[in-house]
Amino acid sequence: MDDNTLLQLEGYVESVVYRNEENGYTVVEISDDDDYITAVGIMPRVHQGDLLKLTGNYKEHPNYGRQFSAQVCELCRPSGTAGILRYLSSGAIRGIGATTAQRLVSEFGEKTLDVMENEPERVAMLKGISKSKAEDFSLQLKQSTGIRSLILFLGEYGIGNAAAVKIFTELGTSAIEQIKENPYILCNGEFGISFQTADFIAKKRDFDEQSTERLRAGIAYILIHNEGNGHTCLPFEVLCKKAADFLKVDIALIASTMQEMIFDRSLIKDNVNDKEFIFSPNTHLCELYIASRVKMLLGFAAEQIKNIDIEIEKCEKNDGIEYAVLQKEAITQAL
Repeated sequence: MDDNTLLQLEGYVESVVYRNEENGYTVVEISDDDDYITAVGIMPRVHQGDLLKLTGNYKEHPNYGRQFSAQVCELCRPSGTAGILRYLSSGAIRGIGATTAQRLVSEFGEKTLDVMENEPERVAMLKGISKSKAEDFSLQLKQSTGIRSLILFLGEYGIGNAAAVKIFTELGTSAIEQIKENPYILCNGEFGISFQTADFIAKKRDFDEQSTERLRAGIAYILIHNEGNGHTCLPFEVLCKKAADFLKVDIALIASTMQEMIFDRSLIKDNVNDKEFIFSPNTHLCELYIASRVKMLLGFAAEQIKNIDIEIEKCEKNDGIEYAVLQKEAITQAL
């Protein structure tokens, strides 16, 4: 049976069994007090030798047996010379093997990882390690530190590991600084973060409610939300009013921001029957493509289908249309 009690598990990664690069789902074998445990869940990119702190519970998999299902995964930096040596010797940092790891730890002791990350020039002074290699070691460690810090930062706002991995992949090591500067970059559809969540982060950071970043993100959100309801565009005036009501700002401010977005083509304005409609760039492009294909098809005579009534009857039977129509008529008559 599954145990739903949340537990904490800390151990070193002995091997990475499987990893889905798209969503970060990972299966690892970790060692915990000389015991080997299979752990699964959404994790940052981990390597053999990484120290993980997991929060979750044990599950019984029908094929693979007992596993630790991690709901939260924290990638910890190894401490102590033994832990650092183990980490570096594992190959977690490209270009460092057991011999080089021993030299680094012997030289810098418990400060080895800090020196490697922040003072690559000191590492380059060791025989056999070039300046470019030392800088590469530094970059790899910064990336590892960056994803760990980003997961902790976003976790405070309820954003999970899977989204954090996507955000880090796109924004890189400066992700936290970029988000602090403009939380609304999280509204990028690829990240799967809602406008409301980005707005919550912005408010927590005392962002100006009338800031250009907030207004632009809110206007884009209204368009995307309405696309989900089947509206590929909105009249200029309608979008203005909806955005002003949603963001609780003056409609003139929205109109001005929309004009700026139209100018830099963050929004597309098109006239339909002498009325201005606003599209998102991608949707407008799709609409133009569909219209061009329809126009092309209209240039060719329709194919004449022989025995059209028989063919329609076949299609109705195959798709259950005829039955549905008869059923609807029977219900109507009964009423």
